[in-house]
Amino acid sequence: MTSSFPRGKMKAQSLVFERMMIFLSGVVIFVICLGMFLNYQAFYTQVSVADQVDGIGSTIRSTIINLAKTGTETQYTVEVSVPPRIGNEDYSIEFSQLGFEIESSSGTKRMFTLFGLNETYQIDSKRVASTARDFLIYKNGNRIIIL
Repeated sequence: MTSSFPRGKMKAQSLVFERMMIFLSGVVIFVICLGMFLNYQAFYTQVSVADQVDGIGSTIRSTIINLAKTGTETQYTVEVSVPPRIGNEDYSIEFSQLGFEIESSSGTKRMFTLFGLNETYQIDSKRVASTARDFLIYKNGNRIIIL
């Protein structure tokens, strides 16, 4: 029996199947690339948040240390400005006698010590939200008060 199609010509069903497989291969490649880019974005966002937390912490720590250098007989007030968000997240700064901790809304935490200043100075406990943007550090004698 001979086929009604000439030899070497493709049947319509084969052509449709081939085109559908090419399209599906493109969709699979797109989904894989999308997944990879989303994973990279999440990773680099975490790294960015951690770096920004370190930068903000270093700024606050150096401000407190510079206030402490003035001695226990002086009074100073310094306004500290912080960015309202890091890595598109809110965060908070919690001060205690041991130092301060910065925590982002995604759970990134970092504790900053004040290199033994807690032995000489009394640091009042306070929590500051990043949405406040500014807060005051008041030094009176051997007390450091966060306002």
